[in-house]
Amino acid sequence: MTSDFGVTAGHVEYSNRRFDFDTRHMVMIEVYRHTAALDQLDYERPVYDRNEPYRARLYLSEEEFKTIRRMELSGVLHILHHANVINGYLVDDRKPKRKNARKNKEEM
Repeated sequence: MTSDFGVTAGHVEYSNRRFDFDTRHMVMIEVYRHTAALDQLDYERPVYDRNEPYRARLYLSEEEFKTIRRMELSGVLHILHHANVINGYLVDDRKPKRKNARKNKEEM
């Protein structure tokens, strides 16, 4: 992960929550409107007006991630980045881009 996506709230990058036994997902989200369901996730909220959009990093269990996905489908927030968490390590979902893909095809 090369950029921080302008995160202004949530869990810090090396939060102890990252190393919890049930933590399986790390998401960076942009929250369009704050709801009561977000209060249950126990994260540091921005000091400024909650009616303005903000970005947050969250370390989530499987059930919490399902809640976040439902909130994304309802338009409350948008998931900017997702990574799996395995023993505290972040494993990106995306496949790495192959460098020189065209060059490799020409050699065959």
